[in-house]
Amino acid sequence: MKLVAVIISCLMAVGLASMEAQKLVRSEPADGVRDVRLDIGVVRLHFDVDMKTNGWSFCRTKKGAFPPPEGDNSMPWRNSKLCELRIGKLNPGTTYAIQLNSDRKKGFCAASNGTPLPVTVVVFTTAAGGRNPILSGKVMLRPRFKKGQALKVTQALWRKMNIRVTRRCALQGHMSDKHARVCP
Repeated sequence: MKLVAVIISCLMAVGLASMEAQKLVRSEPADGVRDVRLDIGVVRLHFDVDMKTNGWSFCRTKKGAFPPPEGDNSMPWRNSKLCELRIGKLNPGTTYAIQLNSDRKKGFCAASNGTPLPVTVVVFTTAAGGRNPILSGKVMLRPRFKKGQALKVTQALWRKMNIRVTRRCALQGHMSDKHARVCP
């Protein structure tokens, strides 16, 4: 009898471990970030496990406006762990929210066992109008600048490199300028 109880306990432990819910590892822009550029063009969602690439559920929520979709979002998966939602130009000073899955819609599922992603919400706020955005998030480039030194970057390079800094730092000029001056 004890052997049967031990076997059942082991099977339940293995079953519960395999049913651990997958999660959103990170998003771009990150959840809770403020001063997001108005022209980001895409929201990237990175998952910790392989997901089924034939389904997804982007839902509206009361936590913010849904970003305006743009282009063809019929195939948002770049690979089994990266999903991208193409969006249009955002409004300044607006809070946006994207909910992944809901009580009824469960398009984001693990590829291994079909377990749906728990309801997850990504919220971000755009830069207020009339001022330059402040970049934040993960450091991808760490140049050292002296006060007043200029970093010459083309528009295409800004988009391609997706430059982000961890320390809040204002940029002089506009993103459309041929250069931006880093201010201490």
